[in-house]
Amino acid sequence: MASNLDLELLKHLTTKVLPYVDSVGINEQELSNLNNILKHGRVVFVADSNPRIATALDQMRNTFRLIRQKNKKFDSKRKLTRMHVHTLAKQAILTVQNSKWKRTPAAAAKSY
Repeated sequence: MASNLDLELLKHLTTKVLPYVDSVGINEQELSNLNNILKHGRVVFVADSNPRIATALDQMRNTFRLIRQKNKKFDSKRKLTRMHVHTLAKQAILTVQNSKWKRTPAAAAKSY
């Protein structure tokens, strides 16, 4: 998704795919782009390849919340319960409390 700047395709992704997933894994550029599409309906043509951790975590929380809203809007049987953002140097995994995702720390450690 990071290299894809086709607005129509990305909008379809947000209405035809994301409302029906329970887990999303993306990199920092994809996170920035997806967050902007969900918030403003626009593509980010230049994304920071090394964002501050606080910025990435804020985008991650916001994107997670917006996708969960789409789950409700589309009355999906699946609800987003996990988001994994990866960079060359860092991993961040967000899960809802008491989710079915077990061994999250081990999964993050194994990905290195």
